[in-house]
Amino acid sequence: MPRDFSTTCVYFNGARYMRAMERLAAHIFAPTGLSPAYSYITMCVDDQHSTTIMSISRTLGYDRSSISRMVGKLVSKGYLTVSKSGHETLITITESGHDLAKQADKYRTDLSEVVGTILSTEGKLELANALHEADKNVRRYLDDSQI
Repeated sequence: MPRDFSTTCVYFNGARYMRAMERLAAHIFAPTGLSPAYSYITMCVDDQHSTTIMSISRTLGYDRSSISRMVGKLVSKGYLTVSKSGHETLITITESGHDLAKQADKYRTDLSEVVGTILSTEGKLELANALHEADKNVRRYLDDSQI
């Protein structure tokens, strides 16, 4: 009997959805010249004005090493600056980074509207909340299990 991945497997459906969403987001964020993750980092730093790699990592759910690498690219493009403050490395937005964050926020809104038309506004919010709760629970399990 064939396995029914499409209706019973959370891993398969989550990964499949993420690939489709990444494709859609990449299309919408294309005018920035960066993948959507870079735009979200820039918006995160813009919101906090000055922050750390760890704070961005917690906010966006990426590993610190990934955030560090992406911040390095954003620094090289002049969107962010990095400075030492005691034992912490502070990430700060530049004027061009602020401009990118404003542009990215428009694309974030555009993405939200497109997803809202695909899923309905209620469906979009329901899915976002379900994914957020599932992510928290899986991360808690991973932390508790030391995986």
